[in-house]
Order: sequence, then structure tokens, then C-alpha cells
Amino acid sequence: MGANIIQADWIQFLPNTSPDEEGMGMGSHFASVGGSLYGLWINTKTGKRFTDEFGDRKTTTDAIFKVLDAGGKTISVTDSVGVASFNKVRPGAMDILRKNGAVKEYASLDALAQAYGMNPEALKQTFADFNKAIESGKDREFGRKLDKDIKPLTHAPYYVSEMSPKIHHTMGGIATDTSTRVLSVVDDKPIPGLYAAGECTGGIHGAVRIGANAVMDCLVNGKLAGETVIKDAKK
Repeated sequence: MGANIIQADWIQFLPNTSPDEEGMGMGSHFASVGGSLYGLWINTKTGKRFTDEFGDRKTTTDAIFKVLDAGGKTISVTDSVGVASFNKVRPGAMDILRKNGAVKEYASLDALAQAYGMNPEALKQTFADFNKAIESGKDREFGRKLDKDIKPLTHAPYYVSEMSPKIHHTMGGIATDTSTRVLSVVDDKPIPGLYAAGECTGGIHGAVRIGANAVMDCLVNGKLAGETVIKDAKK
């Protein structure tokens, strides 16, 4: 239709998706709740944490890719208490994740270390240090904000999902003016009768994010598009 497309190369990844699932899958649900709220993320090459599990998508994606590029794997881990909390937030998800292999269970930290070729003592020290952080309420290593309901991770078995970033969306899209009129790729002027709002647009996506995803993009610009259509129809 001749619309200009901008910022299509601004790719955003979802960092904690599972390579054991096709598409986006549900592994990220476990990693972002089980691991970020009630557990921790581990670099299998060192047996240590490697980032703030609550970091933004770019920060955590970059951290995961750094581990992967160095030949390691990144895993999200929690214990049975963490899984019980996860089940309250995502009822039924564990059944799916265990059935499709995205989440695996290990009877002990020794078994977990053996499965991923980690030094068991290094892994145990990581958990000991993190449990101390939980008890003190302060993560001195990465500055993570610790959930008030998180308990020391001492209740085996341990549950694990592997993480490998997948493309979630592009921040770009259809170019519009400030009134949501779609701009032409030929002369950068509005195409008569064509409007765009929400996540299909580029240049504004994420600028007014409040809460989940880009709800405010859709609400604010959708309302603006409706007003502009009426205004143009009266001309």
C-alpha cells in the first residue's frame, strides 16, 4: 500500500525462552517466575550466577548470549518450595513443561551439577551465597531486588529450565505522523484514508509503556486514530 516502514531492524529478544520447545513455548514462564522470583540463574561453565535475574530484557539477553558464546549454558533453577509458589501463579504450567522436557527435575545439587558438567562444590557455594542474600534481604553480587516471599533454596528436588533467547518482536513498524496518519514511502507524506495505531507502528513503540507490554500504545494511539479519522472525514 506504499507505507513507509521504520526501525524494523530494532529486534527485541525474550531472554529466558527454552531451546527445548518450538516457538516461544512456556519455558520463559518458569524462568521468569520460578527463577527470577523464587530461584536463580546459573552459568553452567562456572556454576555461578551471571546477572541480575530481574534485569531488563536487553541486559539479561546480552548476559545470556555472553555465556552461550563462551561455550556455556544458562539455566534457571528453583527448588520444590519455589515450584509450589510457581504453581500458584501459573496453574497447570509445570505439567506441560515437564511433559515437553522444558523443565527437568534433579534430586540434589550434586545430581544437577553432574547433569550439566558443573563443579558441584562451586554450585553449592553459589547456592550458599545466594541463600545468605535471601536471609539478609540484600543481593550484594548483582543488586537484585529479592521477593519478600522467597525462601532459602534448600528444599530438594531442584527444577531446571535451560534458557536461550528467541526473537520476540521488532520495535519498528509502519511510520505515522503524530496523528496516526500513515506516511508514504515515496514522499513521507500521509496516505489519504490510511491510519495505524498500536504495535504495528514504528517510532513510538515502548515510549509510553505502563504495565504489561504496550497496552498504553494501543489505548492512547487507538483513541487518537479514531479522533483523527473523524476529523479528516469532516474536511
